[in-house]
Amino acid sequence: MNTVSNNKCIPFSARCPQIKDAQQVCHSIDANLPHISTTKISPFIKRLQQKYSDLYYSFYYNKGREDAFCSANDLERKIFKIFAWNFENMHKLNSLRLNNLILENSDLGKILGILRMLKFSKLGNCYESAKTAELIMKMNGYKNAGTANLKFGDFPIDHVVCVFNRDDSTVRNFENNKTIIIDQWAGCVDFVNNVLRKYNSTLKEHFTCSAYGKFALCGFETMQLTQDEIKLLKNTYPEFVFKK
Repeated sequence: MNTVSNNKCIPFSARCPQIKDAQQVCHSIDANLPHISTTKISPFIKRLQQKYSDLYYSFYYNKGREDAFCSANDLERKIFKIFAWNFENMHKLNSLRLNNLILENSDLGKILGILRMLKFSKLGNCYESAKTAELIMKMNGYKNAGTANLKFGDFPIDHVVCVFNRDDSTVRNFENNKTIIIDQWAGCVDFVNNVLRKYNSTLKEHFTCSAYGKFALCGFETMQLTQDEIKLLKNTYPEFVFKK
């Protein structure tokens, strides 16, 4: 199973305790909630679609039904199964997200839905990773943790990360040497400018970006969880509490 796990991508030369804690968050998600990300593997799927375009059109025309596809070629059957597997995962993930959005009104209900999705369905993309990272930070005393969106130039990009300020202040302007990004999906933990520079070489294949511009953060939101709700989550998910 191709899961979102980035142990090799996160340097452990922690320059401050807050970055060390942020790195621990990524490893905790890797260890306790391994999951498949459809967006993480999207460049691989797109290359297959381009290389086997006729096969993909057949798959699309037959709405992913394997029983409607006949081929004596083992490779083509394997490729068709990959298309079907990815399509099923995308459909299931979108359905789980929609159900969580409709059925849950509170931030507590929504984050519990995300955790169930990651744990039992083993599916999730950057949004689920970012909200889980925000939760783990809050469970360990980082009240200012939240999430932000990514943009390239003036154009918003469908990518979400967890952010917090190392000095416990409220996140406002995403200041370098102050704001830290936790991007478990991409395997990045560092001060904001360092991560944004890395995105230029690691994320462009996942998104349609022009030749000019640069990545930046925009927007900030944070879950409203009471102390009693945090206590409940600590008791339910003790594996996310840092061992001092």
